[in-house]
Amino acid sequence: MVTSNKKASTLAILKVLIDYSDEEHYLTQKAILEHVNNIYHISLDRKTVSSNIELLEDFDFDIQHNPDGKGVALISRLFDDTQIQYLIDSIYSSHSIGPNHARELISILENTLSKYKRKNYSTIYKNYDGTRTDNNQLFSNIMMIQEAITKNRLISFLYMDYDIDGNLKPRRKKHYTVSPYYLINNFGKYYLLCSIYTFQKIFSFRIDFMKDVSIRNIDATPQKELPFMKDFDIQAYLSSHIYMMGEKEIKVKLLLEKESAITTVYDWFGKNAICYTKDNLIYADVTTTKESIIYWALQYGEQIKILSPDEVVNSLKELIDRLEKKYSFK
Repeated sequence: MVTSNKKASTLAILKVLIDYSDEEHYLTQKAILEHVNNIYHISLDRKTVSSNIELLEDFDFDIQHNPDGKGVALISRLFDDTQIQYLIDSIYSSHSIGPNHARELISILENTLSKYKRKNYSTIYKNYDGTRTDNNQLFSNIMMIQEAITKNRLISFLYMDYDIDGNLKPRRKKHYTVSPYYLINNFGKYYLLCSIYTFQKIFSFRIDFMKDVSIRNIDATPQKELPFMKDFDIQAYLSSHIYMMGEKEIKVKLLLEKESAITTVYDWFGKNAICYTKDNLIYADVTTTKESIIYWALQYGEQIKILSPDEVVNSLKELIDRLEKKYSFK
């Protein structure tokens, strides 16, 4: 940006301090003058720099003066280093954020740091592609759905699936129309929890698989009018529906064959699990769904064994038999 307006000098000095100073890099008045002149084409004198720095300090910008008297630096930022690291890692790990949005968000975060500290984050592998979504409407979808929930309105959307070539295509030509209730971030993927008028159950849809989201000028069905959402607790729902599968909840008893499985159970199910010992064995009672616990048991089968209910045990056995036949080389 180039400007000849000296009234912008305070902002120019602040931007120079943001970009070129930190606790390890102090700027003298001479250095600030040179940066402001070279970048913004504003000619200032030392007195103006000094008065503008005092003005920034009056507005609570954390400007520190070097103990040796040579220079100043902007210390506190919008985010500290650990917060920036966490936010950037969160963006890397979210497959719901498309590559262009990921680059844009990370660039915005990095620009709150000095140019010296930005280099610290260039060594982290950036998974912009791979399994990231091709749908660039994620953030606009979220904003639209938030507005619909606030206004208690129906929404409609096309729901997408991947075709054989890895491209998102509509699952059906007709739009889904739903009553939206909750936006959920589950293991880096965004979901909408909602109801469809003709079905007596809760539905979940991946928000990054939605396209052409629109708000209808029709009231959504209130939760209190739905028998299956009576006394609904969103936190309990998330703890039991670990894979966001909209089935009814069941009680499952587990035998924990390794002590380390206690951490695994609580890590996944939280307050929906109770672990205890009996006759020198470790057990857990878990509230979840049938399909969720079967998938989970396949993942942690070396640590746990499902004891009941019989319906779940038999379904798991049948699945294991099918898998054994599928991978048998006899």
